[in-house]
Amino acid sequence: MNNLMKKCPVTRPKQQGIALVELAIAIPAMLVVMLITAEITRVMYQYNTLTKLVRDGSRAISSHLLKGTSLSGLTSSDLQIAKHLVISGKPQGGAALLTGLSEDNVTITMNSLGAGGTQRYYVQVSAEYDYVPIFASIGGSGFLPESLQPDFTLSALSSMRAQ
Repeated sequence: MNNLMKKCPVTRPKQQGIALVELAIAIPAMLVVMLITAEITRVMYQYNTLTKLVRDGSRAISSHLLKGTSLSGLTSSDLQIAKHLVISGKPQGGAALLTGLSEDNVTITMNSLGAGGTQRYYVQVSAEYDYVPIFASIGGSGFLPESLQPDFTLSALSSMRAQ
């Protein structure tokens, strides 16, 4: 029985603890890769949401609000409805779909091209959103000092011809 125990490779003293050291080296690297992947995915999701909201706002003005009216026939309540669409996705307003997006971030411009009977109206809706990385917002102050926190703005623009 003692000869069998001596030949078993499992209990060699030189190999004990190697797996734990490998795990201790690999876990931080895997966590960093996972956090970077999550952050990139979150940026793409928020940018996609912003572009959809801006497109919906310009579509609302161009197809519904300007229908049968001239460029000057647009009232401030019509513009307010479009801004509500860009912020909350609802014409009556509500909670912002992107945290921190407000009416101050939304710009609506209208112009016309052509003259006489060939005059066409164009609506341009743009929005800017200050992106806050998730690792900067966890736990109040975040993981990084304020001087190292990335700060960038996502912007979207949609231009449509009024129907």
